[in-house]
Amino acid sequence: MNKYIFLFVVFGLLAFVSCKSSKTAQKKDPAPTLTAPAVNTQSLLLSQIDASKNVSPYHQATGNLTFKTEKQSQELGVTITMEQGKYIYLNITAVMGIPVARVLATPDSLVMLDMLHRKCIITNYAYVKQLLQTDLGFVQLQQLLLGNPPFTLTEKCIVDSLLGKIVITEQLASSQVQVVHFNAALKVNKTELINRKDQQSFTAEYNKVYNKGSSSIPSSLNINIRAEKNIESTLELTNFVFDKKKELQFTIPKSYEIQRL
Repeated sequence: MNKYIFLFVVFGLLAFVSCKSSKTAQKKDPAPTLTAPAVNTQSLLLSQIDASKNVSPYHQATGNLTFKTEKQSQELGVTITMEQGKYIYLNITAVMGIPVARVLATPDSLVMLDMLHRKCIITNYAYVKQLLQTDLGFVQLQQLLLGNPPFTLTEKCIVDSLLGKIVITEQLASSQVQVVHFNAALKVNKTELINRKDQQSFTAEYNKVYNKGSSSIPSSLNINIRAEKNIESTLELTNFVFDKKKELQFTIPKSYEIQRL
């Protein structure tokens, strides 16, 4: 399993305001009899988006993953378990339920058990940044899987409307941009992380959701990576469970060869 398949397993299995454009903060004129400060409509929109974020302290789901690179295409089964702020765990199988890999992402590391070759691959988010030229960390991965903007939206963002949808662009670094597309309910339809300097991008598009209270957890997710290698993938999830019944158990077998990237 080469580094790009490993990267995909990490991402793909784990797998951008009104009626007119507004590129600067706009203010409502205060009523003549009031002394309260004017309301910033862009700030109000950002507050509403923040309040509309999907939240799931814990959930598990099963499904299928299909992905392809320039040279290969593959379909896998996956069970994904996530506890917000703590971990993302993936159990990956091939045809007939044959174990392929187990992946554990925590706030400070990424560990994959390659069960076909009896190897343990350990890396961190600096490796991810090096491959994708995108500063994705654990928090961003969880937010992407929850269907939220990976990076916090700030007052520096640019808000536009496009075909009845809200599009918010945020400059993250000198050459890196986050573009988030929202529907009328202020839920994310698509997120793009674009590195303009190197002409690389990471796109996550949500096609279906599982509604749980006020949250709409993505159940169908397309991930496209345009970097040193191009990867296209689709993740379809069903059988959502939100009650945590036991603690996660993840151990590295003593017989496995350990490889650090």
